[in-house]
Amino acid sequence: MTQALVRASLILAATCAVFAQQPAATPAFDVASIKPNKDPMVRGQSHIMGDGEISTDPASVTMRNISLKGSIQWAYDIKPYQVSGPDWLFSERFDILAKVQGPAPEADRRLMMQNLLAERFGLKTHRESKELPVFALVVGKNGPKFKPSEGEGKSTMNGVHMLMSAKWTTMAQLADLLYQPLRTPVIDMTGLKGQYDFTVDLTPYAPPAGDGGRGSGPMGDPAGIVLSLVQEQLGLKLESRKQAIDILVIDHAEKTPTEN
Repeated sequence: MTQALVRASLILAATCAVFAQQPAATPAFDVASIKPNKDPMVRGQSHIMGDGEISTDPASVTMRNISLKGSIQWAYDIKPYQVSGPDWLFSERFDILAKVQGPAPEADRRLMMQNLLAERFGLKTHRESKELPVFALVVGKNGPKFKPSEGEGKSTMNGVHMLMSAKWTTMAQLADLLYQPLRTPVIDMTGLKGQYDFTVDLTPYAPPAGDGGRGSGPMGDPAGIVLSLVQEQLGLKLESRKQAIDILVIDHAEKTPTEN
């Protein structure tokens, strides 16, 4: 090997070593705005995840009337019960608008949101496993009482009077819906894959005529209604269990984000 070739090889090796030591660039939005939401007509509303409204496309993430807890849930792709922190994480509301110049995969946009929250709120977290009481969603003795959806689509739910209908809904999505009235984690253990359509009728659980809507019957017990409805109308069952759940613990966060 000639001296010139040896020198070139050494230079190439040194250059590769320098680049190998460079830290990977932190994914970040090109433009991001975070403002406190002070509108009293909006703060009490409940939309996606029971907390604010989130809309996304390949180049942006928009959150309206969102709590810091709600934005953390989206950023880390976790459930409400997987966030542990002070009460104000839910009570303080914000409007967040974040954009990138070109399309970015959702996983990248979630990581960008994690970094944005760390930068603007000083968010610091760690993960731990905690055993929690849960409901396991399983198939009942006689099997499910609903049919697979025709084709594929985005999960939707509509209500008319006392009827509620769902289309293109997975069992995991149903488990998430059941969390709200039960206030207990619901884990899909049905083994049912794909999307399904189903309708539930709340009429049997309405207060008797003349009760004045006081809820002396089952309608006054949302958890009892859900347990009964799931078994009787859907052919599924909710079983009480304990299970280790991955929890994101909030070690530090500022109530007021830094300036845009």
